[in-house]
Order: sequence, then C-alpha cells, then structure tokens
Amino acid sequence: MNISHTFVTSGDSKKVTAFFVAKMKKDMNKNVQDFVIETIQSIASKIPGISIRYAYDIQTNFHIVEVSPESIRRGREEYMEMEYLLWKEFQEKFPEEDLLVSDPDRINNMENLIFEI
Repeated sequence: MNISHTFVTSGDSKKVTAFFVAKMKKDMNKNVQDFVIETIQSIASKIPGISIRYAYDIQTNFHIVEVSPESIRRGREEYMEMEYLLWKEFQEKFPEEDLLVSDPDRINNMENLIFEI
C-alpha cells in the first residue's frame, strides 16, 4: 500500500485557503446561476412576450435580472407572483448573495451577461 502525504507550510496555507475559498465561491456562484437560469426559463415559458437578461456584476457581487417590457413586469399579476417567488426562494437558498430584479437600465452592469431569453 502506497500512501502519499502532502505537507503545507504556514506560508502556503494562505494560498491553499484562498484557493479553496475561491473554489467554494465559484461552486456557490454556479449553484446560484443554475437556480436563476432555471427560474428565468420557467417564467419565460409561462409569460408570452417577456424578455429577460441575467448578468453577474463582479464589482458589486450582484446577480442582476432585467425584465421587459415593464407592462408585463408591473402590470401582470401572474408575473409579479413569479418574481416574488424568485426573490423568496433566492433569499432562502442563498442568503449570502444579492439579487436585483429591474427593468432594463443603463445603470445596471450587464457586461458579464450569463443568460438571455
């Protein structure tokens, strides 16, 4: 039986810790992204004429969902219920993450577009 050991010196421990924290954050982000995309797809399949864009703003750590037209976003009860459920489930599943749902706005940083439907 061959057993190998890896020893980490105290100087390397910060690098190892940073690596695992970054990996955990990436994995968490993937879970969040999967959840948001699946929810967006579900909403879009039920609301004809809706347009949804999803991006992640790296600088603010916000998940941004832009919904248009505004007449659906604020004028259709069925959609408003689904948006509420998105917010509620998002906060329950990912309490350390931030979500912004809005109409398209030039102030939103959509450079890191992840999904669009």
